[in-house]
Amino acid sequence: MSALLTIPWFKLEGWTIPGTHFGLQPFGMLVAFAVWIGTVSATKHGLKYGMRREVVEDCATHVVIIGFVLGHIFDLVTYYPEELLEKPWRIFFVWENLSSFGGVFGSVVGGFYWRYKRGVPLLPVYENIAYGFPLAWIFGRLGCFVVHDHPGKETDFFLGVENYQYPGLPVATRHDLGLYEVFWAITVTLLFWSLSGKKRPWGFYSAMFALLYAPYRFGLDFLRVADSTYSGLTPGHYASLAALGIGVSLLFYMKRHGNDPLVPEVRTDTNLPWPPERGKKLASARS
Repeated sequence: MSALLTIPWFKLEGWTIPGTHFGLQPFGMLVAFAVWIGTVSATKHGLKYGMRREVVEDCATHVVIIGFVLGHIFDLVTYYPEELLEKPWRIFFVWENLSSFGGVFGSVVGGFYWRYKRGVPLLPVYENIAYGFPLAWIFGRLGCFVVHDHPGKETDFFLGVENYQYPGLPVATRHDLGLYEVFWAITVTLLFWSLSGKKRPWGFYSAMFALLYAPYRFGLDFLRVADSTYSGLTPGHYASLAALGIGVSLLFYMKRHGNDPLVPEVRTDTNLPWPPERGKKLASARS
């Protein structure tokens, strides 16, 4: 298939630092920038609504580390189970494979671990991270696009990538699903920015992220051609359904707790130590 207007094939390769054996990969660099810019956005949003920078950064650190680890495990288990059985030690190579959905679910696990460790309510702090997610998503998915690791079906759509080259697939003009997620992330980032002028209930951005991403990704995954499928659906399809359920659950939780006051440990107008002293029964632990 061909079209009058399509995107010419290109692929950014890594390069070695002169005089060393160390290399830089465009995907890794863009993901690192995504983590940084997402954290900056989260902390600024938190400060705007009275939350201490160090609290948001501390939560973000737990979320990012555990998100990356579980994102890698999710990717291997759901997309490459045969390779995992053949080489089980790859489970420890967290720099190799990464699932975006696995990373998001891992970030939630990381958030709950942070709540257990620090003894303060999670949702108001995690809300800032959810607010920064779409901005980070732009650069993370740009990383996917410049290395073209999410091939779609053949197409004559004007945003198709010409001469798409992917192991095991014939060279053709194809949808690039990483690019399509960049467009989604830009749209949602602008939407979140437009909504940020007014204080929203805790859980609003977390629920919105899930409810906006789940149906988009569910539809997008019907274009995928290189992913494992289970009963005709990809892991992304099933993860989208789970995300949709989480988003709906958050809406109900938000109605009950969305306007709870911030506990003293996280507020900018207090001088309580951070991290909280372990062994003390914090006022926030009762929330």
